[in-house]
Amino acid sequence: MEWQANGIAPRILMPKKTFPQQIENIKRDIVSVEGLHHLADKAIIKRAADFFRVSLQSATIRVEELGITL
Repeated sequence: MEWQANGIAPRILMPKKTFPQQIENIKRDIVSVEGLHHLADKAIIKRAADFFRVSLQSATIRVEELGITL
């Protein structure tokens, strides 16, 4: 039962539709505010993890699951 909860939790906390949109918002925000064109993948994932209030590891796994290009 615990493995089921571990599998569903990221999908609830970081929805398939919302998560990629937020990643794009973060990328746009970093470029417009900080003027950075070469973004560090870890910084983007860190901001997403903070936004969704999940661990860095969970956000990294979700990026990989959804095939998001950073």
